[in-house]
Amino acid sequence: MEFSTQLKRYTGRQVRVSTYGHVKIIGRVRAVFTDCIRLVDALVLGELDDQGWFSQMQYADPESNHGPRDSEAVIPFHTILSVACLDDAPLDAADPAAGVDATPQEPDDDPKQHARDALSEALRSSPIELQIGVSLIRLADPQRGGDLLDRIGAQRIAIAAQLGIIVPRVQVRDSVSMDPDCYEIYIHGGKVGGARLLAGRLLAIDSGQTGALLEGVETVEPAFGRPAVWIHPESRKRAEACGWHVAEPVAVVMTHLVQSIKRHAWELLSYDHVAELLEQLQQRHPTTVKEVAPECISIPHLHHLLCCLLQESVSLKPLGRILECLGSPGVMSGDAESRLAKVRQTIGRTICERLRDESGALRACALDESLAVHLTQFTDAGDNPKRSAVVKSLAAAICLRWEETGNADRPLIIVVPATIRRRIRQVLCGELPSAAFLAYSEIPREIPLEIPVTIDSLDAADQTTEHSELRRTPK
Repeated sequence: MEFSTQLKRYTGRQVRVSTYGHVKIIGRVRAVFTDCIRLVDALVLGELDDQGWFSQMQYADPESNHGPRDSEAVIPFHTILSVACLDDAPLDAADPAAGVDATPQEPDDDPKQHARDALSEALRSSPIELQIGVSLIRLADPQRGGDLLDRIGAQRIAIAAQLGIIVPRVQVRDSVSMDPDCYEIYIHGGKVGGARLLAGRLLAIDSGQTGALLEGVETVEPAFGRPAVWIHPESRKRAEACGWHVAEPVAVVMTHLVQSIKRHAWELLSYDHVAELLEQLQQRHPTTVKEVAPECISIPHLHHLLCCLLQESVSLKPLGRILECLGSPGVMSGDAESRLAKVRQTIGRTICERLRDESGALRACALDESLAVHLTQFTDAGDNPKRSAVVKSLAAAICLRWEETGNADRPLIIVVPATIRRRIRQVLCGELPSAAFLAYSEIPREIPLEIPVTIDSLDAADQTTEHSELRRTPK
């Protein structure tokens, strides 16, 4: 009998779960899944290690917020030593080999119930899925030294802390139909990435400052598309000495998975997640939530605005500031685009912080206002060869000028007037997917703005004149 099947018999009962790290959790079983058990009214006993498994599973359930100070907890199976039932109701003896002290009296031979459970399990899918070939199972098997699952748990917490969202659990499955050395990443059932790993090799990634060529199998790093080479482990020291970044296969998978989650974070944000974020915010800022949501803005409209922010990798951590902005007089009377522009201006310091260089300044490429206005006409022109040729030429010129001014290793930032920022991004983001599009009004005055590149016209896009002066356009 599977471990999850046995634990399902405890549903509704009070249990004590003993885990690794001398942590015991007492609570009532709310649900049992294929890889974890969910407790409510949970009480944690024992000293907690902030770097241990318990801190990494605080957000393990996409439906709620957990942690040592909360009333719910989700406990992964691989951390459980034993489960003991604390209810007074008599229970039959359990199989001691399963690590469970007791089991309820319900029979386990109802085929209809098994069919219903199987159907329910099939329908309960996670929006994030990682499929791995059979040769890569070792990466997720703790008994063979694999730590993929632990890494996923830790990265979900890191992404949640960075973007301020609730990251759904990642469903990891092995697939016999795939190439044994391949993995694939799915978001809401659609494939968004994948790659093939070479067994027994390390991936050396071109840093842009490599001093020598390496012997191995040439490839492309899957997360960022940089040139890379699969090398033998004994070549690692030489590769690192020559400026190559060397990554283990499991690190390659994790980097690709993390970047895929960040790129598609706006697709992972649901109405329920927005409601839960508001519930969490209400504990810290009750008046803000009470006065603004849902009196001023509904969940669907707030969800749309937050998704627009996530599409451009803007963190939702300042959610309180966002609501305060929406509650300001006159903000909600505008359309969705004007509300978004006002919110971005309000949290401009947060937006700019991740884009500043080592000196604290913003280095950006500016588009002349007349050129920018001309480009906005392309948003209504549809897809046609002329439009595509002009946009590709302009994007190539921007990248070339950006690299020529010594900014190749810095993120590309394009600044334009606030009234057309969104439409400029709509035109150029297909050719410049990693570029950040900022409005002048979003940049706080205390942040120095350096503009080494200015594109004045479509004809000037082909020129290589550099503008290195420090300039700020009036807001």
